[in-house]
Amino acid sequence: MNNFLQDIKQKIGKGVEHVSKSSQRMLEMNRLNQKLTGKKQELSQLMSQLGQVTLQQWEQTQTIQMNPELEAQFQIAATMKEEIQSIEKMIQSLKEETKQTETNYFQNKPNQAPQAGQMPIAPMSMAVVYICPSCAHQIPNQSNQCSTCGQRFH
Repeated sequence: MNNFLQDIKQKIGKGVEHVSKSSQRMLEMNRLNQKLTGKKQELSQLMSQLGQVTLQQWEQTQTIQMNPELEAQFQIAATMKEEIQSIEKMIQSLKEETKQTETNYFQNKPNQAPQAGQMPIAPMSMAVVYICPSCAHQIPNQSNQCSTCGQRFH
């Protein structure tokens, strides 16, 4: 009886540890997705500003010449693109780590019928929830616009 209780305690401990690590990865992915959305919006605004400055220069001189201010903004845009790619890589890495961890965790569980006093454990699925930064409503993964407040995403 004592071994049975120790076994249950050990299984619960491993399950809690697994859920805790999965939750941490999920929170980190959510944080990175929010950061990614913000960086993409910043880049979009910067690109819009660059377009306006370039158009104004074209309208005045019918040419576009690189000046220090314009060059600095292009450098900022290039840096932002690198940051976006870095965040996307981190998100992808977390997704792969989560998938591998889930696969390993559930492959180590024998597929047998539960014995008396045991409850079957259903595999957990990892879901990423996207939240509108303007109104905090859940939005579909591939949505370009929030259906609640109309906020556009890029």
